[in-house]
Amino acid sequence: MEKKLKDFIFSIILIVVGTYVVCEGLHIYRTAAKRPYNITVFTVSPGFLPFILGIALIFTSVLLLVSSFKGEKFKEALSARKTEFKNWTETAFNKDVLNMGIGAVIMFIYSFFLVEFLPFWAASLIFLIVMYLFLKIGKVWKAIALAVLIVGLIILLFKYGFGAALPE
Repeated sequence: MEKKLKDFIFSIILIVVGTYVVCEGLHIYRTAAKRPYNITVFTVSPGFLPFILGIALIFTSVLLLVSSFKGEKFKEALSARKTEFKNWTETAFNKDVLNMGIGAVIMFIYSFFLVEFLPFWAASLIFLIVMYLFLKIGKVWKAIALAVLIVGLIILLFKYGFGAALPE
């Protein structure tokens, strides 16, 4: 990816993030101005620092955005960045990258949701079955059998063999 395209994309993303931070800083101020805090002076409220940092992020991001157009006319530069971005997305988001992203989402769901709300054995069983089916290791019954075997071995080895505490 070309440096000007990177600068363009990241500046847009950072402007959006900066806008969010400014809005949240104002929200914090409005919350702090109510009971029980009653902090009505904006410069001493806890929302002041996020507000200032958000403004600074927006300002520096706009400078980065402008520098990504340096040496080109605005319309031509915008058209060039649009074309470069389109070409980059076509090559960057191939099947392998998409599969890697889906695998990461499956692991995220396991780590932050399944383990949190289900017992370890059930969360791990669901995770392994879904991951095996996603990776297409074979038929559904093979995925289930292999997942049951692995979870059973993990519990047997770690909980009873090593006496390790597994998540509940």
